[in-house]
Amino acid sequence: MEHIHDYLRANLMGGKVNGKAIKGRLRTELQSVFYNSVLSGPRTIVKAVFGTNFIGILRPFQSYLGASIMRNQKEAAIAAAQIDSLGQAFAEGSVCLSTTTIWEQTARP
Repeated sequence: MEHIHDYLRANLMGGKVNGKAIKGRLRTELQSVFYNSVLSGPRTIVKAVFGTNFIGILRPFQSYLGASIMRNQKEAAIAAAQIDSLGQAFAEGSVCLSTTTIWEQTARP
């Protein structure tokens, strides 16, 4: 019976059973609570959104630069089309933003 108590105590708080180290369940649960609270903060979401969007916007420019350096006209033309479509998307978004605002949408019955 003493072995069961030793095992359960080591399982909860950490320790050794038969010379084998056991990480405490309480410690691992508290660590997971800490990591989850850090990762669920608002800064994490903002950094992820801005980082992903920055990479997505930067990619056509990198492709164009790489194609220009390697003198690959076909890839440069594809990258230029991607840059143009990116500019058109920004223009369309700014038009939608200027014609419809959040306040106008909430004020409608």
